[in-house]
Amino acid sequence: MRKERKRLLLFLLFSVIASLFFASCSSRKGIEEDRIVSILANKDNEITVKAELTDETVGAVGENGRIYLFALLPGESVSKIGEMTPVAERRASTELTFVLDRDETTTPLLYAKYVLAAVKGGNYTVLSPAAYVENPQIFAEHAYNSAPLSKKGLADVAAGEAESLFVSQTVIDIPVDVILNCEHGGDSCGIGVETYKVCGERTAMLDHQIRTFCDAGITVHLRFIINSDSSADRALSLAAVTSFFCDRYGDAVGNVILAFDLGAPVCDIHTTAALFRAFNTAAYSVNSGIRAYFSVSCIFNTSEGGGSRSLLDELVTAISYNGTLPFGVALDMSAARLLDAEVWNDPIASAELSTSYITVRNLEIFADFLHGEQFLYNGKERDILVTDFSVRSDGPNGEEIQAAAIAYGYYKAVSVGSVTGIIYESCCGDSSVSLRAEESKRQAYSVFAALNTAKADSATDFALKLIGVNRWAAVIGSFSIPEPTYSKGYLDLQYVPAPDGLKEKMLFDFSGGSSHGFYPSDGAVSLEMLETDGKFELYSVLDPDAYGYCGVSGSISAGALERARQIVLELSLSDGDGKNEIPLRVLIIGERDGKRFAYSADGRVLNGGNAVVAVDVSSLGAERAYISRIKVLCDTEGEEATLSLRSVSYRYKPVSVLLMVLLVIAGIGVLFGLFVAVLYLRMLYHKKMREIRRKKMLDARRAASKKGGASAKSSDTIKKAPPRKK
Repeated sequence: MRKERKRLLLFLLFSVIASLFFASCSSRKGIEEDRIVSILANKDNEITVKAELTDETVGAVGENGRIYLFALLPGESVSKIGEMTPVAERRASTELTFVLDRDETTTPLLYAKYVLAAVKGGNYTVLSPAAYVENPQIFAEHAYNSAPLSKKGLADVAAGEAESLFVSQTVIDIPVDVILNCEHGGDSCGIGVETYKVCGERTAMLDHQIRTFCDAGITVHLRFIINSDSSADRALSLAAVTSFFCDRYGDAVGNVILAFDLGAPVCDIHTTAALFRAFNTAAYSVNSGIRAYFSVSCIFNTSEGGGSRSLLDELVTAISYNGTLPFGVALDMSAARLLDAEVWNDPIASAELSTSYITVRNLEIFADFLHGEQFLYNGKERDILVTDFSVRSDGPNGEEIQAAAIAYGYYKAVSVGSVTGIIYESCCGDSSVSLRAEESKRQAYSVFAALNTAKADSATDFALKLIGVNRWAAVIGSFSIPEPTYSKGYLDLQYVPAPDGLKEKMLFDFSGGSSHGFYPSDGAVSLEMLETDGKFELYSVLDPDAYGYCGVSGSISAGALERARQIVLELSLSDGDGKNEIPLRVLIIGERDGKRFAYSADGRVLNGGNAVVAVDVSSLGAERAYISRIKVLCDTEGEEATLSLRSVSYRYKPVSVLLMVLLVIAGIGVLFGLFVAVLYLRMLYHKKMREIRRKKMLDARRAASKKGGASAKSSDTIKKAPPRKK
């Protein structure tokens, strides 16, 4: 019996070993080609490359053969690998691991294309497909994406006017070649041993634009434009400029867009993929929260088989050879400005994949196209950002048609879930597509301003009649108009003491000579501390040529306004036009329930007079809202104006005396109750202990009594025992 058990155990052990062996063999058999499995970076500035080789390759190289790892820069071809130096080597094995020190002063390993090679016949032979670093975001110092307040965007506009129009996002162009080829010197940027000079003059302009837009709560997208015939060796200079500005502006940047100056690349698709990969890596290695977009034209299909449809198909295929990328698509609609201004009727934009153009009329066709399996990234759909949307205002009814088309385009973009924004091309200029001419505002201006506000319904009613429907859902499908992101209130311009039950507390007092971090918003020519009678005030001169609202802005520390019911400003406005009143706006920006909000309070103040302005913020839900910024602005209306700000305070509702007394009494009652409860429990404890001791004493007595009785019985038994017989 024991021998049979031993045989059974030996058989089972042999079976387990054999199964493990065959499993190992089967897994090895599954490797059909030499490949780089992964390339991962870590925060210790190391890059780990893991690779697998087939048994045939290891056998051909020999046990003592060497496997070499090469890092090719963009533009370098494997055909010249014999002239290159490998970055690492290992003895041939079916599984290989290379660990590289990332030193950007030599080879920019983060942007390199990695391949495996072996020496055969005295020459290097490439063994594996190329692969790239998979996680460049691990080096990012920023991890924030500036999510827009809404999908409403406008380009070619000053921040002050963008605020007047309640814009949520904008695009600023960065022409890479111009930035790098400027007579005015500037800061240096570089990738590896290559260094470049960025134009200081243009950088200063960008600094001002980014700061003022960010200050206004407007999300900025940076569009990097390169020559359409750029070669792959331009990838590092593109990456250097991209990382420079993404790092310079940090969390202020919403997304970055790669665009070509003619709307589409004329280089081959693999060069385009290499350029976009370097661009993507540069952005993500600085800000892990950013999103890179690839710009395509709205010309979807051409008679020659080209267009953005085939370009995106080929691009995704080319990129997937070396690992996919998490990018979105920026749809440039500038070509659509030549089409019918009545965009809801435009016959050239059909609801089919064969359509020649993608416009706002058939935007869902483009979204459905990008929902195809080949475009998904980790199972998620690609985001779409509509840029350069515009409509002409030509003809007798041109302005009305333009305004209706803008409303139609905005609501169409809102109805397509994967669209993150729609950015109108131009605010001002001689072109008929702008919202206003140099001296006059078109109908589209007021309609655009009303979108995403409480006035949107009444401002767009005319468009429904023009289109021939009675509600927006009838023309753009099942859809509900979103709640306005910008809420508006009215200023209390009369000086009154704090309402009953409110107390006032100073937030910023400029009389001591400190600006408290306030700085000029767009359209402010200067900002200084002006002394009058020994006291200071924040004094700003506003540009008469600036359109829209301009003034000063300041940040508010977290939690400073938790119980605020009103914000109170002591100020004065004046201009030389002699008008009685000047338009004033107080813009409050913050977050509520995890979402950003903007609250605009409008009113008018007397020209040249002192005013105390009270803004009611109780509706914001101060308990749930975090107010981060306050802006004090006025509309110069084409005149030079000045703004003087003396103080900013807030009124809050303190806890009432009666409530405090009740709370104190309740607290004392609770403490007294706890004291009594402790005494009672202590008394019960001592009573219980006495009972336990008493019980123990009784038990001891009973035990002793029983023991004494047993002894007495034993002695009686001895005494009564009969005498022994002799």
